[in-house]
Amino acid sequence: MAQSGFIKALIQRRVPHILGVYMAGLWLCVEIADWMGERFNIIPDFSAYVFIILLSMVPTVFFIAWAHGQPGKDEWTWKQTVFGVTNVVLALIIAVSFGGTTPSSSPLLSPLNQTINLKHATPQSGYLNLQETRQNLNQKVSLFFWTNEDNKTDNDWLSYGATWLLSKDLKRTPYVSVETPFDSDAMRFALQDRGYENAVGEPLPLARQIAENRSSQWLIRGQFSQQDNGFIFEASLYNVLTGHLVKTISHQTNNMLLALDYISAELLSLILADNKEESNKIPQLAIQDHISTNIQAIQYLINSLWIEAFENDFPKAIESLKLAIEADPYLAEAYVLQMRMYRDMGQFENARFMAQKALEYDFKLYSEDVFLVTANLYALDGEEDKAIKVLENWVKEYPNSAEALYLLGNNLIVKGHRLDDAEAVFKQLKHIEPHNKNLLRLSQVYILKEQFDLAEESIRAFLSYHPNHKAGLLSLGDVLQRQGNYQGAVAVFEQAVLTNHNDIEAAVQFALNQGMSDNPEEAISQLIALNQHAKNSQQRFAISLALEQMYMQKGQIQHVLDTLEAAKEDSRKTQSYISHIMNYHGKRITYLTLLGQTDQAREELNKLKESTEDPFNKMLVFIELAYYDFLNDAENISKNLDISRRVITEFKASIYQQFIDNYAAILYRLNKQFKQAITAHNKAIKESKQSFIALKDRRIIEEFIYEKADTHYLAGEYQQALELIDDVLVARPRFAEILLLKLKILNAQKEYAQANQVITLLDSYWQDADPDYSQYKIFLAEKKSLNLNVSALTAQ
Repeated sequence: MAQSGFIKALIQRRVPHILGVYMAGLWLCVEIADWMGERFNIIPDFSAYVFIILLSMVPTVFFIAWAHGQPGKDEWTWKQTVFGVTNVVLALIIAVSFGGTTPSSSPLLSPLNQTINLKHATPQSGYLNLQETRQNLNQKVSLFFWTNEDNKTDNDWLSYGATWLLSKDLKRTPYVSVETPFDSDAMRFALQDRGYENAVGEPLPLARQIAENRSSQWLIRGQFSQQDNGFIFEASLYNVLTGHLVKTISHQTNNMLLALDYISAELLSLILADNKEESNKIPQLAIQDHISTNIQAIQYLINSLWIEAFENDFPKAIESLKLAIEADPYLAEAYVLQMRMYRDMGQFENARFMAQKALEYDFKLYSEDVFLVTANLYALDGEEDKAIKVLENWVKEYPNSAEALYLLGNNLIVKGHRLDDAEAVFKQLKHIEPHNKNLLRLSQVYILKEQFDLAEESIRAFLSYHPNHKAGLLSLGDVLQRQGNYQGAVAVFEQAVLTNHNDIEAAVQFALNQGMSDNPEEAISQLIALNQHAKNSQQRFAISLALEQMYMQKGQIQHVLDTLEAAKEDSRKTQSYISHIMNYHGKRITYLTLLGQTDQAREELNKLKESTEDPFNKMLVFIELAYYDFLNDAENISKNLDISRRVITEFKASIYQQFIDNYAAILYRLNKQFKQAITAHNKAIKESKQSFIALKDRRIIEEFIYEKADTHYLAGEYQQALELIDDVLVARPRFAEILLLKLKILNAQKEYAQANQVITLLDSYWQDADPDYSQYKIFLAEKKSLNLNVSALTAQ
């Protein structure tokens, strides 16, 4: 009876009613908190805190309902106040103790899902506003070429075709990033280095290693065979972190495109299993609707991709794309590929036409591809700001798209002057991708901002998760070198070599570090040995660049020329057409002038201009500028500067502005307009420091500073010149040419004791220099002048 009376009292006081309404309101608050956690930049466990606090307040709700739920007037007591306040305090304590312990939705990936908080505040961006995104939403997939199981050579193209078609379909969602050996040189070269020349048929452990190095969460391998009743396609999805097979999906059909559609849908449901809400928003559009129903056209397109990747022959690849369009004029992807190839060849009118054709059939493109083509079209018209604005709009439309953020960040770096925005973009990218490689991209922004401490901090944060990752170690070594810490870089590069056995890139950087700081002879010996073990053109080309640098440092220009000649074919195979011209022919002409063979250099330059077709021949103006700079020919420098300004406008190549500014400074210097020269030098140096070129080769900045120091010297401003020289020598201690400039200044200042110390260094660095090397001949003359000055002083 007592129990019945208590229940009756609860009902009479309306306690169940009030608690029911409260619990419903509690759940509504949790849902709102969960939405706020996704939409706004607040703590990730916000909804958990709300739930625990409100649940912990149930005793107070019960107490208040018991005391005041019955109809009629009543009094509030001090006991109720004390009870309520005590309950609030206890609720907060419980929330703090347990609120942040919500489990990860994907326990297998939890070690990679931890957010790395750098010890500095997020900078204010220039004018870029990024939407808040869900953390670790984007999933990255390494998709390998498929195996032809029945060995019917007529179907070999499908090894590449199935991969490309599947990748296009998977990428229709902005929440999935896909890399294939077509997209990623690193993937393709990693396969070829291990003996898989056509990048097909790799074993699972190698595929997993490559996928892990690419920071992918998933890898997909596939195979196919042709039976009497059609094709059988089979794809296997693996978790990269564990190596476990998630599922094998197979489908047999007479329509290969429908089979790949089926497999793609199954794979996406697995990859986005923890993100069903987002995956349900993806339109299920058939491959044949967006690509083509014409298998012959698709085959021509795949052949073009193969030629580009494996033969580096753009004109031949374009011919295959033209055949694809003949077979299917609505094959929009063929126009997109031609746009890219023509752009990379410097044929911008053709590239612009192909971009316009692609956009005529935008309904055949995936929505993100439309943004990409539109941005390219503006860039081809020279409207870089509008191109970047399109990329910004892409990010606004798809804030969780890793591809959109990556392209925006990279283009902000390339354009320069928006490094704060680039930093914000890469931080956003780090937020949405469940891996830490974006810390390395962040470090590149910090390098360009000359915030080396933050760059080093970002890289070390990455290495705390991946201690032996090659890219992380090489990045750290580079940052240490930029600060003049070659000894620290030795240990880092050595670790990269030891933990990445037989890796050419790591070994090259280890040798270069030794050569730049201490022992170029040993570095050259190591590089020659490495070249004997190189497995492909890319490796041989990388080694040749390092050898050129070492021989140049020693003043052995003929060895530089021989190395350049030996790597000519490797340069052609690995570089774009215009890059090969500048790398091989441009360098060769420069080295000939350094040996005093100016007539031969002029003859080769004229032949190059005659044999190079428009528009590439216009880029030769930069080789001419270097040639006339060596001759101190102000008239021809002036003429070619005017040409170069028109060329970068036509080529949409604002990245070359830094070189134009540098040659403008040299022209002012030759005309003894030193004040204007210093202004132009400062502009060139500022541009170069923000240029992505400086990420690949910081010597560009050092060369520009050297030119500025030379101007100060000729203007009689010795102290300013010496300060610049000493700053450069910290990061590049064996820069012999700038040491020669220092010798000239010390000689002019009659600081003979210090000058003799510099002579001792140069005698050591240039002990095997070519006698005809122009700078070495100047050194000998300067040394003779110094000796005469000292003798005259002694005679007095």
